[in-house]
Amino acid sequence: MNLTTADRPIDSVRNVSFQGIGGDVVTFAYPDLYQVSVYKTVGNKLVLKSPNEILAAIKVYLQDKVTDYNAQLTGQRNTRTQYYNAHTDAFNFLATTDPQATPNRNYNLLPQDFFITQLTTSLDNLVSLYGAKYIYGNTLPSSSDEKLLLIAKLLYQQNIARPEKGIKTDVNDDIAEAQNTFNVNQKISDTTDTYLQSDNNQ
Repeated sequence: MNLTTADRPIDSVRNVSFQGIGGDVVTFAYPDLYQVSVYKTVGNKLVLKSPNEILAAIKVYLQDKVTDYNAQLTGQRNTRTQYYNAHTDAFNFLATTDPQATPNRNYNLLPQDFFITQLTTSLDNLVSLYGAKYIYGNTLPSSSDEKLLLIAKLLYQQNIARPEKGIKTDVNDDIAEAQNTFNVNQKISDTTDTYLQSDNNQ
């Protein structure tokens, strides 16, 4: 948990808040891969996406998160002059000690693939600690997409017990359907085929 976060959420979205250079409070909700859309709508039901489709959804989700961050940063950058002019003497005094304490400055926005790069870097760090075979098995990735495919496969495996489900608007209805339709036999079969077969590189 970031110590600069004013609130310490548990059940709410984890975030970091700070005062932007435009004078407003900026809140960045942390990326949460469990918010990635792993189902697609087919008729009146939701169907689990393939690992490659989930990979594409991961990239869209992380890029959208950067877009949200940059929109807030751009908004603050556009109003920084008014905020600075309202307290010029105070900000000039603070700037003599810390140049970052005044809104009379600029900054670069995050690159669109920022979180994708962070995620693949985290996987690289795990490889350096435990070895590539421990993380990826016998199929070693040669690109960023192949590394992210590992995450996509994990999300796929976590949802394979419900390859299809109805579209619900009430959480209680969704939980009830999950309890009634959970197919443990399919989960066992898929896990066996994926991980326990001889010479399987999945």
